[in-house]
Amino acid sequence: HNINNNLVEPYFQAIMDNQSNQIVKYEALMRIFDKDGNMLMPNVFIHKAKKSRLYQKLMEILFDKIIIYIQKYKIHISINLDYTDILNPQIKKTIISKIKVNNVGSHITFEVLESEKVSNFELVNDFIKEVRTYGAKIAIDDFGTGFSNYENILNLDIDYIKIDGSLIKKIDEAIYLNLIKSIVLFSKQQNIKIVAEFVSDLKTLRYVKNIGIDFSQGYHIGKP
Repeated sequence: HNINNNLVEPYFQAIMDNQSNQIVKYEALMRIFDKDGNMLMPNVFIHKAKKSRLYQKLMEILFDKIIIYIQKYKIHISINLDYTDILNPQIKKTIISKIKVNNVGSHITFEVLESEKVSNFELVNDFIKEVRTYGAKIAIDDFGTGFSNYENILNLDIDYIKIDGSLIKKIDEAIYLNLIKSIVLFSKQQNIKIVAEFVSDLKTLRYVKNIGIDFSQGYHIGKP
């Protein structure tokens, strides 16, 4: 139904530069609508879409719409890619050809979900190298949860680390603050910029700015 009616829409959440306090880019989040016009969140439909092989089509429609926004508003947009998306030759080919044909690479950041599923770093790196030739940037999403492995990050050529919201939510607890500080220190040494997710109030934003995190995203900055 959604594919036939094209009811896949990107919702955009602002990402702010903590030094200038300006919105510098947006993360595109996939939303779909049912036949009554109710919005469905990804946790409701992504798994089903992947099982029924519709996911690829949803991704294509979403990507086409993101390209239209980039061309119209000249904004920088980041888009989530699962490890399985990168391994899917069809999705990979589609994304790369769309970047190339529309010349939008320099306006796109790919957020790769950090996951224990990532076993073949060479394939991920091949993808990163290829999209980089078109000016795209790379972020590691949800860093700091469970699996986080600095060594894996060193194996990838990335621009940004997004610190997972579950850590940022507890930034006022000493142990989490220290953990986040260690991620910040590591990232700065590697010349990687940091984005804090789930910045939901002024107090959190102050913490995030104090420890030198480069960008903020969350309800305090803007809802999708």
